[in-house]
Amino acid sequence: MIIFITACAAKTTQPKGVYHLVKKDDTLWKIAQTYNYDEKELARINDLPKSGQINEGSVIFIPHASKSIAIKPSASEKKRAIIEKKQVEKPEIPQKPKEPATAEKATKKIAVSKKAKATAFGANFIWPVTGKVSSKFGRQSELLKLSDGTQINSTRYNNGIQIDARDGTSVVASESGTVDKTDTFKYYGKTIIIKHGRGYMTVYSCLKEITVKEGGKVKRGQTIGFVGKHQRSDRFSLHFEVRHKNRAKNPLFYLPQSGM
Repeated sequence: MIIFITACAAKTTQPKGVYHLVKKDDTLWKIAQTYNYDEKELARINDLPKSGQINEGSVIFIPHASKSIAIKPSASEKKRAIIEKKQVEKPEIPQKPKEPATAEKATKKIAVSKKAKATAFGANFIWPVTGKVSSKFGRQSELLKLSDGTQINSTRYNNGIQIDARDGTSVVASESGTVDKTDTFKYYGKTIIIKHGRGYMTVYSCLKEITVKEGGKVKRGQTIGFVGKHQRSDRFSLHFEVRHKNRAKNPLFYLPQSGM
């Protein structure tokens, strides 16, 4: 267990790249063409489903790219945008909404809308803490300040994301599950590992305090600890990972965009 957590700090030869924010009408094929990258390889690196489906607001990691490039709309998309603009300028007369045929159908419709929608990656988590993502998933270059005041440049592969928050901010379980392990690890301090269904687990590190015990059940949104200081910097932050079958995944693919 110590090996897979501390592996985050090991140097790697992973290629550099950028994160492309998916906008309306972007497709994986268009992104691959724009960045001159193989579409199938891009889907494999980003753990996309076989259909290659991508959602507006998600992020795609582009290896080797030096900067993010805007995807130019095709001629048909430009024509559609002009038509939509004209429709907005000349709005239709609003019609009175139809009432549901029966009270039973109306109740059923409301119940369905309250269900959490799973992402294209098969799981749906909530943000463990609200704050700015100061370090994203993948290859990272950072300036480290040692205890003696010395500063050094370090390159590492981040198996999760770093979320900055105030000292002592509550950290909640991103999804319901069972506490698999609570321990202290080099560079990452106090850590909680929670197992969820279908081979998923989440990792919470750099904690000031842990409020759950190994083997205990936790519910989605339940407080499990409090934010502490990252041992590799002077910031107060939470190191958060999403893993599937013990493979690190990009947490931003599984979290709501509104939490960033």
